[in-house]
Amino acid sequence: MPAVTFSIIESTTEATNSENAGEKPYPTQWTLNTDTTVQRTYYGTYSGTRFFNLADGGQVQNKTNLSNTALLAESKLSPAFTIDLESGEPQVLIMHTHTTESFEPYIRSSFDTSFNYRTTDSAYNVIAVGNAITEQLEAAGIAVIHDTTIHDYPSYNGSYERSAETVKAILAEYPTICVVLDVHRDTIQDGNTLL
Repeated sequence: MPAVTFSIIESTTEATNSENAGEKPYPTQWTLNTDTTVQRTYYGTYSGTRFFNLADGGQVQNKTNLSNTALLAESKLSPAFTIDLESGEPQVLIMHTHTTESFEPYIRSSFDTSFNYRTTDSAYNVIAVGNAITEQLEAAGIAVIHDTTIHDYPSYNGSYERSAETVKAILAEYPTICVVLDVHRDTIQDGNTLL
């Protein structure tokens, strides 16, 4: 099997919408706010004409003009591509529209209101998740490009447009890519504010 030569690249594309483009560090200390409580919400099975169950588990909310029957039939089809393990060329692109999305340091019942859960530190944001996915895919012999361009800092606005330009450039350079994964994390919501 050919050696996998593509793993992590960094684009030179930079956001320039802010006068202060300095790094946004991950906290070294956490404030315990006992007046803030993390409320975990678990969702059950939905019913109604906009929802349908997948054959092997899971549920889809249909927000298209297609019928549930048509979407269910489509979900049972094999993908319209195959991964070529022999080519050595990149088959998967992993990228992050919201690159600075980060995580709680551990499971806890309250959260630090002074931290907005975004950091440019790649050890603590979704780049670390992309690195783990890259390792697993490469271990399976799949050539991967993991793009670590920060698209959402210093300006969150326009991050989808910036990430689309990054993806277009990589796909133009590597037409063998069959799958693009835009890895995000879920959010904490404080009232009407997403963190």
